[in-house]
Amino acid sequence: MSRADRCTFGVAVSTLGLQGLVAKLTKFALESTPYGRDFVFKKAREGVHKQTNGNYPAPNKIIDVVEETMYGYIIFWRRFSAMSPHTRRVTCAVLLRPR
Repeated sequence: MSRADRCTFGVAVSTLGLQGLVAKLTKFALESTPYGRDFVFKKAREGVHKQTNGNYPAPNKIIDVVEETMYGYIIFWRRFSAMSPHTRRVTCAVLLRPR
């Protein structure tokens, strides 16, 4: 570890505390990476299966819907941010208009 890395790490640990730093890194890894999101949904399915013994299909369907919706939003915002500013304004005007 270089001196600059140690200094940066020391500043992060001293301002957040070690537990705060670990919590922020864990949250980032689980929510912001595809592997982390897959891990979260896998653990959710395992917990549902353990609690229901696989007898109720509805909780698994709910997890599927949440997962598909989340990935849909991620894809939408990636494509939305790649649009030109004019296209973004028109899209917002259409999506946010009163019904």
